[in-house]
Amino acid sequence: MTATIPPTTIADTTDERRILGLPSDWIARDGTVIDLTAIPDSPTDAYDPKRYALQAAWKRWYDEVRRYRLHVVQQVEAIPELAEVEIYRCMRDPLYFMCVYAWIYEAREEQGLGSGFLPAIPFPFQHDIIRWLERRLAGKGAGANGFISKSRDMGATWYSVLFVLHQFLFTEPFIAKLFSRREDLVDNPGDMDSMMERISANMELLPPWMLPPGWSVLKHRGKNKILHTKNKNAINGESTSKRSGRGGRATMVLGDEV
Repeated sequence: MTATIPPTTIADTTDERRILGLPSDWIARDGTVIDLTAIPDSPTDAYDPKRYALQAAWKRWYDEVRRYRLHVVQQVEAIPELAEVEIYRCMRDPLYFMCVYAWIYEAREEQGLGSGFLPAIPFPFQHDIIRWLERRLAGKGAGANGFISKSRDMGATWYSVLFVLHQFLFTEPFIAKLFSRREDLVDNPGDMDSMMERISANMELLPPWMLPPGWSVLKHRGKNKILHTKNKNAINGESTSKRSGRGGRATMVLGDEV
């Protein structure tokens, strides 16, 4: 998806960043009520006088969303019928799916949040990336194209591939094509730097009731390919060449570090 756009045009069209499905009346650890649907604002820059207060507000929200994740797991284990409610919430908003069920992998300490597999709970700008991708997917002609210009460690690749996973699981039809500047960054089994492995690792961590019926990493995850079991949805990786993304039809073509 590819046009350098200033951050103001990536942002959603509303003033508030909200995630559908999260509770608006969650009882926080300290006994106060917190609206989990609203992502706290981020500092405008490193010199924002409210920087530390805003960072603390986001960290509190992050910690409470982590508590909600655990709460949902326990609820569905106790009442399996609630899985249908969760699937509806995930279908309704890709950010709910990411907040509650998806993971990112950090090989080193990430901003005081830890390392290894971490919940994919977004910073405000990562919310904006997902809303922007939604608009690109719904767009027509030139409005369906876009380019994200970013620095490193912003999570743009992670949230883009999680968006691909969401569409693969919850929409039909959906065919994605992924390519990058190097073939091993598209798919290299066991390497969390590769896009296909990030998706595959998340599928292995999802609860079984959220996966396509009978899905197995051994049967439905091949080199440069992840297949759905119930429909013709697929995520395909492509070797990097001057014709990358041009062959065949796809719902979404994602080029990383192009």
